[in-house]
Amino acid sequence: MHKEPLISIILNIDENSQYLEKCLKTLTFQMYKNIEIICLENNISNENSEILNNYAKKDTIIKRFPQNDECSSSARNFGMLLSTGEYISFANPDDWAMLDLYQVFVNSLNSADDLDVYMFNTSFYSDKYEDIPGFEFFDEEDILNNDTKDTPHTFKDIRSLLTKNFFITNKIYRKQFLEENNIRFVDNKIASESLFNVQTLIKAKTIIITPEAYCRHRFNQHIEGSDTEKVFDIFYINHEIFNFLSKENLMNYYLMEFFNFMCNSYPAYYKICPENLKYNYFEAMRNDLLGFYNIMPQGAKDFLKT
Repeated sequence: MHKEPLISIILNIDENSQYLEKCLKTLTFQMYKNIEIICLENNISNENSEILNNYAKKDTIIKRFPQNDECSSSARNFGMLLSTGEYISFANPDDWAMLDLYQVFVNSLNSADDLDVYMFNTSFYSDKYEDIPGFEFFDEEDILNNDTKDTPHTFKDIRSLLTKNFFITNKIYRKQFLEENNIRFVDNKIASESLFNVQTLIKAKTIIITPEAYCRHRFNQHIEGSDTEKVFDIFYINHEIFNFLSKENLMNYYLMEFFNFMCNSYPAYYKICPENLKYNYFEAMRNDLLGFYNIMPQGAKDFLKT
């Protein structure tokens, strides 16, 4: 590992990105300078195209690539192929980062050899009350054995692995680690970030976690797949999570949390399902939940009844 590794920031921009300039400003003004920003542009607005033009003229770290992918998952896979950095970070164009985010990350590399995943906190905020910090992605109590900010972890130290850690924008990944474990997003499927997170956190040998928030996440962002049949992708993704946990012999360990994750994720996508498909979605949701409940051991069923 280099003392000042190149970090590839993958920024997926589509027609629903409304706050791109603030995002780019906080990325280009990072204290740590050895970064590249890979901008994947999918049907972006003229305004955002002009913003990118202006930033690209001033800063060579901006690299633009037009995209025609139906889902952000496919675009991010392409972005990982394009990346030349030792580490990969995923940014959301409607969020913004603290200016010392990547400097703090690089400083943490001194405490862990071959750090696979670096996880930092993110706080939510509202457009109407932007200066008031909102609740955060995770609490300090969610992390076990977190004696210092440089304490190395594995997935066993992370409570709520599924229910609180399905975001990718609050993590930085070692590219070689992703390649060695053949971890990528599921092409042309929404919600594949959940599977990506489970795979990376469980496969990672070393994880550094800081409870401090280095990113702000905007409330009420457009949810990918809204009002389209792509909402049904969540069933495929959850089945893949189940298969992965089973293959890793961890399904019993995460049995209750996975069931809770299903109970939370399915209604969320039901809300954005097209009206003409709601009945079909409801039937698929009911069958999936009942099917999983039926294979649960009796002890787990009894616990759910209490």
